[in-house]
Amino acid sequence: MIPEKLLIQFGAEEKQLAVNSYIFKEGYPAHFYFQVQNGSVKLYNTSENGKIFVQGFFYSGESFGEPPLLGNFPYPISAVTEEVTTILRMSLANFKRLLLQYPEYHFKLTQTLANRLRYKSLKLNEISSSPPRQRVLSILTYHKMLNDTSDAFLVPFTRKEIAMLTGLRLETVIRSVKALEKEKKLKIEKGKIIL
Repeated sequence: MIPEKLLIQFGAEEKQLAVNSYIFKEGYPAHFYFQVQNGSVKLYNTSENGKIFVQGFFYSGESFGEPPLLGNFPYPISAVTEEVTTILRMSLANFKRLLLQYPEYHFKLTQTLANRLRYKSLKLNEISSSPPRQRVLSILTYHKMLNDTSDAFLVPFTRKEIAMLTGLRLETVIRSVKALEKEKKLKIEKGKIIL
């Protein structure tokens, strides 16, 4: 999102993290802007009974955790690495200074947050009112749309990750994907989902 050189110029620190390292936990105060340099980060909530509900996955070049930072409230979610990951971390003061000097990145951030809000709205609507097959198809279709392609789209998520994104059980996702394949709404090739 923001060029790494510019982040470093404004005081961002590079942090290398092992697999399953927490970047922040639900309830922690927000003090930093984070951007993935390489690797992947999962943002999630845990219910009272221990069920994990994934809010999203973030990869190289993507930022995460901005609303609590900009809104001055504690994180409503936790962030953990999915693999060995390098992040860039910048203090709020330096981040504000960067945005004031480079308003084009402020605008890009606003666009990104608007798209994430749209995704949350879609996800909430689907989870609260749709049958499992529709939930799965909606999440996959949204991610295809984000990749701005009308060609065949190789879904980057495992069935387990789809289950975490939709709030469904793994077995339900497996059945839903098979049913969607029979309905010719997606294809499965060598175990991979193609939309």
